Amino acid sequence: MKDIIVECKISEKEYRAYLLQTIYRKPIVMLAVFLAALQFAIASLYFLHTGAYFTKPPYFQLIFGFIVIFIFPVIIAWQGKKAYKTIKIFHEKLKYQFSDDTITVKGDTFKNELEWNKLFKIVEWKHWLLLYQDKYIAYAIPKEAIGDQITNLRTLIKNKPDVKSQLKKK
Repeated sequence: MKDIIVECKISEKEYRAYLLQTIYRKPIVMLAVFLAALQFAIASLYFLHTGAYFTKPPYFQLIFGFIVIFIFPVIIAWQGKKAYKTIKIFHEKLKYQFSDDTITVKGDTFKNELEWNKLFKIVEWKHWLLLYQDKYIAYAIPKEAIGDQITNLRTLIKNKPDVKSQLKKK
């Protein structure tokens, strides 16, 4: 099979979106956001004088809900912006070369060659393809950069029996 080559440079906006998606996909975070939204909604009813029963004003519930729903995403985006500016690899154009035996990742200042069977797993999201080196560290490739090669890449990945993958059907 012919090598598949993908070139990309992740923008700051893409990186911040990736961070938010990564964090808000975790079940514990989804549960916290749900509970915070519920508390915020119920506490809001008290202040709107709709007859919600509280023995005293639910300031804690209102503040907790506001922080989790509105402040945390802003902090995550701000931290992502800081990380993007300090981590130099984000400023490089990356070239991924997928062959039958290896995946080569090359930037201006580095080159890394990975054997397929050394990958922890590969996960496909709506806008990203994630190549996990271990449980926490992944190369994130925007699917927009892969373009019409995505079908060939999925086929290549599916033909690797040693690689755990979670790929979309189309």
